[in-house]
Amino acid sequence: MVSTTNIPAPGSAALDMPLQAIDGTEVQLAQFWEERPTLLFFVRHLGCVFCREQLASVRDRYADIQALDAQVVVIAPTDVGSTARFTRDMRLLFPVLSDLRRHSFVAYGLFEAPMSEVMEPQVLLRTVREWTRGNIAPINPLGAAFTQLGGLFVVDTSGVVRWSHLVSPVFNYPPLDTYLTALGYSGPM
Repeated sequence: MVSTTNIPAPGSAALDMPLQAIDGTEVQLAQFWEERPTLLFFVRHLGCVFCREQLASVRDRYADIQALDAQVVVIAPTDVGSTARFTRDMRLLFPVLSDLRRHSFVAYGLFEAPMSEVMEPQVLLRTVREWTRGNIAPINPLGAAFTQLGGLFVVDTSGVVRWSHLVSPVFNYPPLDTYLTALGYSGPM
């Protein structure tokens, strides 16, 4: 599934599509941003140490996001059962949706990186460091692609992308305050 599509730029329309909630029901992605500004967090795969670390930070600051009358929705490239376990294991307080076939990843321009990018020395060193700390989770083979890139998008209530970020290299997450700013935050918390 290697692709060269571009991620939606700020000012473009967010793409709606059906995904599965952890109870197996189908939900439309737009139903979330119609309620309040939404951070869409696309996870590379459930074992990605960098995604897990960033999601833990988002979880720990979720009250700050809610104080902005905003929310987070996570999209995982795996089956519903694995997504439900991931949600419980990570103690996530926000919706985590399943996209086994990765249609939303393709629609949002989140391509698979060359193996050389996910195996570069900096990635390997950071992964080994997390492994020695006991922070490596198993990778679910269903729908997972080791080379899948993640991404982040802030969508406002009119369905417009206000901020976007391709997580490349795979550990390149911006500071959490960047999300808060994009969701409407304008000062220190």
